[in-house]
Amino acid sequence: MTLLRKHYNLQKTCEEMDIPVVKRRTVRRKKIMPGEKAADEPLTLDQELKRSMLDCIGRFHQEIDTRCEGMECISDRFAVFRAQQSDRNLGI
Repeated sequence: MTLLRKHYNLQKTCEEMDIPVVKRRTVRRKKIMPGEKAADEPLTLDQELKRSMLDCIGRFHQEIDTRCEGMECISDRFAVFRAQQSDRNLGI
């Protein structure tokens, strides 16, 4: 007998005996460590503003670092050309 057929027979038997069939839902909750706040506690307006500002500052800082790394790479590549050009201008 297949699992589906067993389930159907069990459901039919429960209905005949007037036993309500209730689905059981399991909810997994994250363990909260001592000192942590509840996960669903909303932020205050000041906390939300601070979080948003720090997020923007972090992105801005990351973008500056990325661009500076790119500029350093370009500068290193063309440093040889600048040195050769200045040597030519000096007549060396």
